[in-house]
Amino acid sequence: MRNTRGEANGRRRWPQEIDPLIELGQENLDDIELAVADLGLDCQFERTGTIELAIEEHQVQWLHEENTDENTVFLDATAVQAEVASSTYLAGVRFRHKCAGAIDTSTRFCAFFGQNRGGRISYAAGFTGLGGGAAHFAARVVLDQLAGRTRERTELAMVRGRPFSFPPSRSHPLEFRPPGGRSTAPTTTGENVIRYSRASTRGGSASTPRREVSAQQ
Repeated sequence: MRNTRGEANGRRRWPQEIDPLIELGQENLDDIELAVADLGLDCQFERTGTIELAIEEHQVQWLHEENTDENTVFLDATAVQAEVASSTYLAGVRFRHKCAGAIDTSTRFCAFFGQNRGGRISYAAGFTGLGGGAAHFAARVVLDQLAGRTRERTELAMVRGRPFSFPPSRSHPLEFRPPGGRSTAPTTTGENVIRYSRASTRGGSASTPRREVSAQQ
């Protein structure tokens, strides 16, 4: 579920599409494994999965409840010790290779998609540090969009919707434009623009201000 930054995030944001999202996530992992083999990439690809650990007695029951499909295996205390060799949690992780640098993100903490120039440009951004796994799925979405192909993945709400913008900062202040007036603060991005207008009634009184934002969930 790297495509949605974990199953919990996917269920919270797209509960009606969680089943196809899980299936497409598994398909994406299969495709990555095939690509590694076909291209002869010199890397250490392992389908290791993840482990959720119980460090309190009441958490053991929670783990039992999560053991719901063939891809989930419950490990008792002995089995966990064989995996992590720690009485409480992982003692440490050793990395043979490291990478670092700025990452892009979005308010939903996983990739969003868009098109420009009449569909001649497609893009994906906002991977929030998980591009290594999710970029393969995103590339297939973008290629389908550019080719004009309608697939299950191109019709997902995750692909068709857009996240809200982050609140403005000092470098990108919020611009307020009262009706017929000048903006009260400069801005360098159109995403941080909020306009307020009042719709007058026949009696001359003003209604509640209407707030307009450019981004969609």
